[in-house]
Amino acid sequence: MDQRGGEAPWVIGEYVMASGHCPIRNFLASLSGRHQEDAVALLALLRKRGATLRPPHSKLVETGLFELRGHQVRIFYTFRPGRRIVCWTA
Repeated sequence: MDQRGGEAPWVIGEYVMASGHCPIRNFLASLSGRHQEDAVALLALLRKRGATLRPPHSKLVETGLFELRGHQVRIFYTFRPGRRIVCWTA
């Protein structure tokens, strides 16, 4: 719980490859305009709603793997212990 008595926000992290490459950072940096705004809004919504986020913003891809869905924006994510979410792109 946070100081106001509500649920604490989820912590969003990013998948980092052994090489140090971080696909989600590169993806977000490549966006502009509407697509960038859409991605930022989706991530903020995911941080706030976490496991309660449902379609049309989130879709189950397979067991334990979800996809944030926006206008031409797709970001994969999975849940980890401690209200953590790890995001990446293909």
